[in-house]
Amino acid sequence: MTTDADKQTNLPAESSSDDSITPVTDETRAMVERQMPHESDEVKQKFGELIDAIKKQATTEMESAGELSRETYVEAVERAKTTLQRAQDFFQEQEAALEKTARDMQDEATQTWETFVANLTSMGNRLDRAINAAWSILTEPEDTQKDEDPPAQT
Repeated sequence: MTTDADKQTNLPAESSSDDSITPVTDETRAMVERQMPHESDEVKQKFGELIDAIKKQATTEMESAGELSRETYVEAVERAKTTLQRAQDFFQEQEAALEKTARDMQDEATQTWETFVANLTSMGNRLDRAINAAWSILTEPEDTQKDEDPPAQT
């Protein structure tokens, strides 16, 4: 049997469809800055909001239980740690996926460039041979041409 207090703890404290920035505590902001120094401000903000929401949920759960017992506190902390670890794992997976995509794109660009250079070199070699053949024909002595072309008989 669930009580009204149990039902309330499962509901979000604030339901808002507004995407405005939620204030993050200075303590949380400092922790996020230490743990995620290379992330964008948007990611840091969202992660800070997530941490503060977890803190708020843990506090709400502990307060609604009445007396704070050590077990309740430990459970809440463990749930918060698990949630934070999942979020951190998610961000690491996303970073790894982005890095792999960037490497794949770089490899493809390198391969395309090498193919282009090889084709250009091949075309240059063919053009060089064509120019040399044309030059040979243009510069060969006229005597050779007369021997090859019989005089026309009329």
